[in-house]
Parts: sequence; structure tokens; C-alpha cells
Amino acid sequence: MADPAEPEPRLVQSVAVGYDLNALPPALIRAFMLLRRKLERAGFQVEVSLRALPDLPPELDVLFVAGALVAAARQRRPGVDVRGLDLGAGHHPAFDQLVDQLQAGQTHRALPRLSGDAQPPSAQRVTVRYRGNSRLY
Repeated sequence: MADPAEPEPRLVQSVAVGYDLNALPPALIRAFMLLRRKLERAGFQVEVSLRALPDLPPELDVLFVAGALVAAARQRRPGVDVRGLDLGAGHHPAFDQLVDQLQAGQTHRALPRLSGDAQPPSAQRVTVRYRGNSRLY
């Protein structure tokens, strides 16, 4: 039986990478694509979006922002789990930490993707090669 003092794990259904309206650095776009891919590969049914801070959806569970925007994001959305990113690094440990927490299921949890679901969009992509104007395959 669960200890009544322990809170229920937070159900994560919507995750966003947030940015300031003044700038959308390419590193943030790469971070968004990396996060989406990590959650797809881990097999979680989580919606990942790239959103401006003033345009955050109401049902947001976890928000990743550049380190300088953490305080502003927490002030704007106090009920959301806000995590900072170092955009200068190619690897984002905050993403790995979220996936580890979802896999452990103690503080955060997510619904698994159903086996009958279609493959994620990134798995359906096909590489097409050209030589000049001629398609090779």
C-alpha cells in the first residue's frame, strides 16, 4: 500500500520548449527536435511542442527554457515544472533527467505509446538521394 505522505507521480502529457519573442536561436530548435526524438524512442505518449512564452498552452506539464528565462517562465506559469537549458552545449542533461524520471515513475510518469499506434513521424521519414536532377532512390 502506498504511503499517504508520498505524493502521486505527476502525469506528464504535454512538454514544451519555450522561447522569448525577441529571439528563437537555432540551438533551441535543435534542442526541441532532440527532446521530441528522445521521448519517441523511450516509448512515451507525450506531446512535445516549441512555443513562445506568451503562447503557452494551459495543459502544459513540463517547460524547458534557456537558462536566462527560467525565472520569467516560473513567474508566468507557477504550476508548471520549469527546467533550464544550456544552449551552448550540444547535449542537454535535463532531457535525460526527464526521461529517467518518466521511466522510474516515482516523481513523474507518462502513458506508454500503444503498440497499435502508428510509428512516430521521425520513424516514417525516408532519405531520398539525387545526382543532379535525377532521383537515385
